[in-house]
Amino acid sequence: MRVPQEFDAELASLSVKKTFSQWSSLGLTRFDGSALPARDDMSVSLIMPDGPSGRKYLIYDNYRSLLAWNSSDYFAISVTYLSERLKYPPLK
Repeated sequence: MRVPQEFDAELASLSVKKTFSQWSSLGLTRFDGSALPARDDMSVSLIMPDGPSGRKYLIYDNYRSLLAWNSSDYFAISVTYLSERLKYPPLK
């Protein structure tokens, strides 16, 4: 996830939920600079587990479910990453 330099870090919270369009309008893009998905049927939150200078993630309800089981962002990120690698081809 990329955020603009002047981004308000207070918006990075599980309690702040926005659509992809709303996040896009705030200047967020995918890590490679491409646009976020063109869907507004989900409420997503931005997290910065390592602070504003670290990696940033948009998370969904399945991430929240993982946190209910184990309240560690690093656990939930690891499980989510593993799930994505099983679902999609290897990274190049």
